[in-house]
Amino acid sequence: MEDIRDLIINERTFAIENTLAENSMLKKDNKILVGTTLVLGVVAIGLWLYLLDQENQK
Repeated sequence: MEDIRDLIINERTFAIENTLAENSMLKKDNKILVGTTLVLGVVAIGLWLYLLDQENQK
């Protein structure tokens, strides 16, 4: 096992408040992306089923 006393610890080079605010914004954007993907997936499946039904009626 490595002795952690030998490791060099770097100083923080970022502002915690800014980082947390940015993470919150990205998390919100991520939820929008997931929602949009799900809606587009449902629309694509519905269109595929509609076209399949139209083909079977011919």
